[in-house]
Amino acid sequence: MLMPLRSASITFTIQKLLAKLSARQKLALQGVLIDEFTSPQNYFNYLKKEAHPLTKGLYFAEKGESAHLAVACASIIARAWFLESLTTFGAPYDVVLPSGAGANVDAFAAKLIKKYGPDVLRETAKLHFKNTEKALALARKLK
Repeated sequence: MLMPLRSASITFTIQKLLAKLSARQKLALQGVLIDEFTSPQNYFNYLKKEAHPLTKGLYFAEKGESAHLAVACASIIARAWFLESLTTFGAPYDVVLPSGAGANVDAFAAKLIKKYGPDVLRETAKLHFKNTEKALALARKLK
């Protein structure tokens, strides 16, 4: 079983992962392969929020899991953690959280908000998505 995080809003960055490496490991690092979920330009825009972003030695590959075993392994581990986290983060509320986006997820979140208040989203959702505002609006309409 993977170790779940305590909050759904925790994010991992390359910078946080690099901080865990020893000096020797950092010297041996030849580069960082990023599965291209967005264009490199957009990715570098995301990095503007980082204090000390790694910008050199980055390699992007579309569908990297098809070309690189390490990316495939990381993808499997990340997916397993994600699926387990739906149960883990929902457990305090006696639910399994739905994944994805859409009207069904918005309605589910609205019911949680109505029952537990808007702070429930801090423990169960990614707050930077448009679903947050939709769910809050729906919760206000619930009786």
